[in-house]
Amino acid sequence: MVTGTSLRPRVYWCPRCQVPLLRGWCEACGSEVAELSPADLRPVFRDELTLIHSETHQRLMRRPHDLSVWASGRNYFRFGARVATLRGPSAEGRLSLHLKRDAQYVNGGRVREHGSFRQRLVRANWSTLRSLETEAIEFIRSTISTHSELLPVVSFSGGKDSGVVSSLTSHALAGGKPLHIFVDTGIESPNTLRHVDSWRNERPSTPFFHVQAHSDFFEQSALIGPPSRFHRWCCTTQKGVPFAQAIERLGVGQGVLTFDGIRAYEARQRSTLARVRDKSHVARQTMASPILHWTDTEVWVYTLVHGLSVNPDYRLGYRRIGCLLCPANSAWSDFLTSVYYPAIYHRWMVHLTEYAHKAGKSDPGTYARSGGWKSRGGGAGAQGAQAELDRKQCLQDSYTRSYRLKRDWSPSFWEYLKPLGLLHFIEDNDLRAVVLLQARGGGELAWIEVVKPDNEVRIEIRATRDRRLLQQRLEIQIRKFQTCTRCGACAAACPNGAITVDPEYHIDEARCTGCLKCLTNIRYGCLSVKSLRRAREESQYAIRA
Repeated sequence: MVTGTSLRPRVYWCPRCQVPLLRGWCEACGSEVAELSPADLRPVFRDELTLIHSETHQRLMRRPHDLSVWASGRNYFRFGARVATLRGPSAEGRLSLHLKRDAQYVNGGRVREHGSFRQRLVRANWSTLRSLETEAIEFIRSTISTHSELLPVVSFSGGKDSGVVSSLTSHALAGGKPLHIFVDTGIESPNTLRHVDSWRNERPSTPFFHVQAHSDFFEQSALIGPPSRFHRWCCTTQKGVPFAQAIERLGVGQGVLTFDGIRAYEARQRSTLARVRDKSHVARQTMASPILHWTDTEVWVYTLVHGLSVNPDYRLGYRRIGCLLCPANSAWSDFLTSVYYPAIYHRWMVHLTEYAHKAGKSDPGTYARSGGWKSRGGGAGAQGAQAELDRKQCLQDSYTRSYRLKRDWSPSFWEYLKPLGLLHFIEDNDLRAVVLLQARGGGELAWIEVVKPDNEVRIEIRATRDRRLLQQRLEIQIRKFQTCTRCGACAAACPNGAITVDPEYHIDEARCTGCLKCLTNIRYGCLSVKSLRRAREESQYAIRA
């Protein structure tokens, strides 16, 4: 395997040393080897083998133990031979194991080289692994040197990838202790939380930020609909926003250089990512991915060779570590969650069933269990109307419009207009407000009149240039006022820390420079608006059909 550059991973197996190989030869014994799998290979632990036996009543081996079996996708290998394929779960939640041969009695697997599994793994892959490690360490050092004004941090998730990045970064800093930031999204597995605590206790000298997402995942999902593969708003609300808050608490002037465990092989859209990225939905963050081009097998070999601690969820059979309710999770991951974390799984199924009822699904229970929610954009029933504008255009002037708000008017309405200019109140009482929106450099932009009891807003554009653009931006902010769930995405995008969302949405005019990144630099635009508008469009399409 050409590490770090191959279009697809290739894995080999040494019949003498009985270990996986990262290239097509064994550095320890020089044995001739054949390609084992055209895909990534991962170790299988005893807990997963025990679960498969209990669910299928078939054994891969009589006395299962860690690292005795390896897997590639749904195929399981023992002594370098494919012995079984796992299928399911079915609609009824059942697994089936299809044995390729009598898995209990696979022979020809005698180890003809001395040493423990780890020792044999090191000797068989030494130069390849060393080359991978050296290149990643040099990348980290050069990136830190290039971005010397930024504080280096490690984004630590509790998974194997971030564990490898943590190890590499520490080596790159010659034993230094980079700051680690762990974001508790609120839907992490108990095993992950315990693993992170254990990791911290083993490294008391490593600076560590444990940040809790202030946004409740279930509450956000009830307001704007569940996330999906196409609209993963949870990545912003549950990860990006609290990470941005951690940066704000650090008080770093220029920002941070975040080393993450993102890998190109994990998702097709990641294959084109640059290794260093300045654009982020979190302000003042430059992201760097030292193992972007590593395969899953390379990560596992590094982890086992260096004796890094392993999240217990991998032992249960999880392929990836992250949010338990992620829309990108496979059916296998969902099945494991139903087995090992039934309380949170049941709560999520109830939530999805209630959503499906609101959205008018014909079979809400099946929709929830089958993962149908993962392939849509989100949004919950009639709430989608809040993302639309009830507007009327003046017959005499196309740049004068009246809007009837879908949400009751409140003084927070003005907060959403602050990024567009300076607000000068001409009149403001219980019934009516008249405000001049002025450019920061001088000049009138718009006159805004609000009839408060009627929730009616009249806006007359007074700008002499870019009038259509200003009108569009004002309407973006009106939509945002109508749908805002205070998720914090705007605050995460603000490079000046001018936006706060707790307890109410507020913009500090002394900090706001009018950069408009709260309008244009959020990963998905306004998360609420996008989710609810898509729900509205899907509902209207269903009615027409």
